[in-house]
Amino acid sequence: MPTFGPKRAANSNARLFRGRRLAAVATAACAALVLAACGSTASDSQPTAAPGTVTIAGLKAPGGNSDLNFNFASAPPYIKSCTAPGVVEQDQFARNCTIPYINGMWNSPAGLLREHSNLVVAARDWLLKKPASGKWPIYYPGGVTAARDDINAIVKSSKANDIVVRALPNPLPIPGTKAGEIYQQAGLLYLPNSYVVPGGIFNEQYGWDSFFIAKGLLASAENVMANRTGRYFDPATATFVTLNEQTAPQYASQLFQLAKGMLDNAAFEIRFYGGMVNNGNRIYYLTRSQPPFFAHEAMAIYDFQKKYPDITPYKETLAPYFGITAPTNYEEWLAKEIAPMARTYFDYYTDPNHVIFNEKTNPRVKTVNGRQVSLYVTDGVGPAPEITDSQVPGNEGFYASVAAYFKNYPEANPGGIFWRDNGKSAEQQLTETYYRSDRTTRASGYDLSGRYGYVGQWSAMYAPIDLQALNYQSALDINQIVSIAKDKGVDGNLAVPDSQIEAMKDTINSLFWINSSAGGQPGSRWTDVFVGPGPTQPQPYTYGTTFVPMWASKLAPESSAKAVLATATASTPISQELIAYAKGSNGKVRPFTLAGENGQMLECQKGQPNCPTVVGQTVPPDAFLDANNYGVPTSLVMTGNQWDYPNAWAPIQAFASEGLLNSGFTAESAMVDQGWLNSVDVGFAHAGQIVEKYPTNNPASSPPVTAGYSADQAGFGWTNAIYLEAWQRQNG
Repeated sequence: MPTFGPKRAANSNARLFRGRRLAAVATAACAALVLAACGSTASDSQPTAAPGTVTIAGLKAPGGNSDLNFNFASAPPYIKSCTAPGVVEQDQFARNCTIPYINGMWNSPAGLLREHSNLVVAARDWLLKKPASGKWPIYYPGGVTAARDDINAIVKSSKANDIVVRALPNPLPIPGTKAGEIYQQAGLLYLPNSYVVPGGIFNEQYGWDSFFIAKGLLASAENVMANRTGRYFDPATATFVTLNEQTAPQYASQLFQLAKGMLDNAAFEIRFYGGMVNNGNRIYYLTRSQPPFFAHEAMAIYDFQKKYPDITPYKETLAPYFGITAPTNYEEWLAKEIAPMARTYFDYYTDPNHVIFNEKTNPRVKTVNGRQVSLYVTDGVGPAPEITDSQVPGNEGFYASVAAYFKNYPEANPGGIFWRDNGKSAEQQLTETYYRSDRTTRASGYDLSGRYGYVGQWSAMYAPIDLQALNYQSALDINQIVSIAKDKGVDGNLAVPDSQIEAMKDTINSLFWINSSAGGQPGSRWTDVFVGPGPTQPQPYTYGTTFVPMWASKLAPESSAKAVLATATASTPISQELIAYAKGSNGKVRPFTLAGENGQMLECQKGQPNCPTVVGQTVPPDAFLDANNYGVPTSLVMTGNQWDYPNAWAPIQAFASEGLLNSGFTAESAMVDQGWLNSVDVGFAHAGQIVEKYPTNNPASSPPVTAGYSADQAGFGWTNAIYLEAWQRQNG
């Protein structure tokens, strides 16, 4: 199964794809936040840095074949403590700059840490407007007095006058009712432990972000243990803290306990907040989850403490709230707290009879051709509050542009199922069918993309391949947890039957598999399955989630993995597929911007909403796996949505790299890793920060986003995490 912080790739592959051609233009501004002086003297075989500049040898600058360089004199003080004028190898820059920056950002309130003892900081929502009352609510589970007392003590000690403490109704109110209006409001959901936020505008613990952040915390802890005399960046002082043989294990232990505490937070959410890991710990996220990693994350934490027992003493955090005798070791923890919650969350996505609120059947489970499949469908009602009540530039007016799109493109709205011109406001013209898909898109994590229609209108009508594979992996992890805890009183009935696991595997490799030809030529892939109701919306392009079955253990057949690799390295067949999709039934070109057969862009129609600003430009033919790219693009379709071409996101890099490695494609996995390392290092040297996504053709530029928030967000949790893992795989 995929591991945390692996050291699996041979060093012979470490620099296999380093120094390949990249694309676009980087400026010389640098503001890296990092560690010890590392300037080196260029040899005859090395590039020569211009006076007063830093050249990163082996890291190609966007736009050509030259090595990346920046003006040292204009760099802020902290970059000057990690490098010096002259030539430095990319590995040195990573060791002395990028990695120490990451290792320090996790564990500081001035960075990404939100401390449990300072709960009021997280209570202030950076997405929503402040409530009319002028007070930010903090909610705790109704009847859980330990949580209530904890919050009141923290608020009292903080002397904050803009916080109000409230109990959640027990049971939770039904969405769409008067009491259910609570899900459209601001409010932080209490969690018992500190946590790491993604960064930027995201000031809460998120569902699948937290899995990758946990990966990063564990990888950082491992890095610190391997480099006990290194340093890490302190964002509060913009200085560096030097570790030693005594303090390094202490710091690594803090990182580990933070990762475990975040998983315990997720268990708390499952227990008290709807039987799922919430999209985020805000009350408006109570009706939706995200891609499920809970059991896999638990196994990662368990495996890490087995490897480093001296720095991972067991610390209990949940017993006062769960009302149980506190576990004293990790096996008891798995038995008493993790296994029951893992199975509850698994059932949320897979059990047809697992319902909450007033649904008669589980809306996330459908039957297709006699096979059971899972969806990201949510239980909420109405539009997403983070859009209707947003204080984020770019979100306001989104639903109005959606309504305009349906009005101008009736073929995207068959039978008026998503929009009806009733003379009311744009938000009232959009139907609940559309809003359920919109919320489903956000629950999927891939928000927004054109994967299920230009505005995601078909999202609630598709079973995604990634969810099927993640459920399969969860089942394997649950059974491993039950096996480990078998002598600690775990309920053996929590195990997933082998017959169910085999049925899931067979469904994935048959119903969700497209074989373009008997020979497995380019175009073969795992894809999503339409479940209706309504007319089928064809899937026009390959999405990066085709790598997820390769990431999940013991799932992808060798022949299918080879076929996906062939598809991922080819561009022409996919481009032709895009061209065919671009034309609507009325012959008009849909408002997508696509890389055509010869690299030309297909234009949006003038005046259409969210038409990308790059229309008319030429984009080189591309592929998912390309040594010239800075990472793997999410798709090959440029829609203006942030989860589409040319943007690279950390989760796709993890799925692609680990999936390829699991399937025996070591060199291709190394190419993915190196592309991501290049992307983050270029962006970091360019802007002095790490962000949530990068254009694969130019990570020094802003991502081309016209739908949703356009500004890239700095921090950034999962970017940091996947960078560390990629670096460890390639450098050991």
